[in-house]
Amino acid sequence: MQSKILFKLLITILIFNFFVGNSYSTEVVYHGEHGCCVEQTIDNGYIIGVFDLDVGSSNYSETNSIGLLKTTSDGKVEWYRIFPCSYLGYYEYGVDVHQTSDDGFILLSSALIKTDSYGNELWNKTVSGDTVQQTTDDGYIIAGKEEAGYYKENLFLIKTNSSGDIEWNVTFNDFQCLYSKVCVIQTKDNGYAILGTKGRPDYPSYYNVNLLKTDSKGNEEWIRSYNLINDATTYRVGVQCLQQTDDGGYALCGYYDKNNANRDDGWFIKTDENGIMKWNRTFGTSDSIECIRSFNQTSDSGFILTGNTPLDASYAQDVWLIKIDADGHTEWSKTFGQPDSTDAGYSVRVTNDGGYIIVGSSWNSLKTPSYTYLIKTDSDGKLEWEKLFSDGKEVPKEFSQILIFFIILVIAVIIAVVLVLFWKRKRNKSQQE
Repeated sequence: MQSKILFKLLITILIFNFFVGNSYSTEVVYHGEHGCCVEQTIDNGYIIGVFDLDVGSSNYSETNSIGLLKTTSDGKVEWYRIFPCSYLGYYEYGVDVHQTSDDGFILLSSALIKTDSYGNELWNKTVSGDTVQQTTDDGYIIAGKEEAGYYKENLFLIKTNSSGDIEWNVTFNDFQCLYSKVCVIQTKDNGYAILGTKGRPDYPSYYNVNLLKTDSKGNEEWIRSYNLINDATTYRVGVQCLQQTDDGGYALCGYYDKNNANRDDGWFIKTDENGIMKWNRTFGTSDSIECIRSFNQTSDSGFILTGNTPLDASYAQDVWLIKIDADGHTEWSKTFGQPDSTDAGYSVRVTNDGGYIIVGSSWNSLKTPSYTYLIKTDSDGKLEWEKLFSDGKEVPKEFSQILIFFIILVIAVIIAVVLVLFWKRKRNKSQQE
């Protein structure tokens, strides 16, 4: 009789651990999460824009959402907010997030969303786009693209007031931004600069990088076109980031596929205040995939860049962090990644302590979830800490998951032993009576 009871208890423990263990397992219907952008907040913490893709088991149905993840200065989660999203473009720029002058946040994806400092929604406007920035009058400037025919897009620029109501909008025709987001910044003269791509006049199937400058009302002042290499083989060009530099000029970055061979290289361009190129640099080799996706100017007038670079001969990637000087010469480069994972950096910022914060994604394969990947380094690129997040929670390391499993197992065994002892004591007492 006693052996039967112990057998039943053992089966119960195994079933219990199976279900609890699966609650920590990554083998679920595909859940893709990508940290698109990061900024340091006024309390020295970080705000992260997250693009979340869930693929259901029924006909591979997709459900998108955007997340707003707030952490402390050492990467501990403070809060997480989720907002619906109908955006179906490239996940690495599915959301743009910035802290606003009232300490709240502005989010742009398939809608323009304003929140308070705790991520609670204040208002929501049906305005979509690729990038957003708060303007000096506390309004917002938004840039994006809309289809205008076969392999053609029109760029649009939308100016809103502080409540998200549209004040004016303009359109720029005949661009080609299939592989790019459209970047916008407010310039020091209160005008705007827009970065996109356009077909080459001599070879329309190939792309040039284009920087367009407007006045404060969106009227075009000038446009510059940059051919990354002096031949007709720049097939696919993606622009990723635009900033005005300390000297009044502009810096821009992205990636290109020279021979239509799915072998990207990263590029970086520095211009003067009129958009005239001063220098450009490329990063990578012709037989592998390297991308530059974000940068920030550093205190020495150089730049910190992030993207992804090959881990080995396979398609696995690592987060790439590159420091260049004011003339574009590489000072150092570092790579970061999780074991047996493909990792990418999508956004980098200089932090108040002179170090760097990088956000991106990390995943093993299409059968396992991808996680938001947050990395903090010192000024020399030395790793200080790194975190993985899923659904607003820190993901335990593999060892931690095993430890949790065994702790639960030990607790279950203790409970089983207590139950057996209790049952034996009760049986002995009943026999004595």
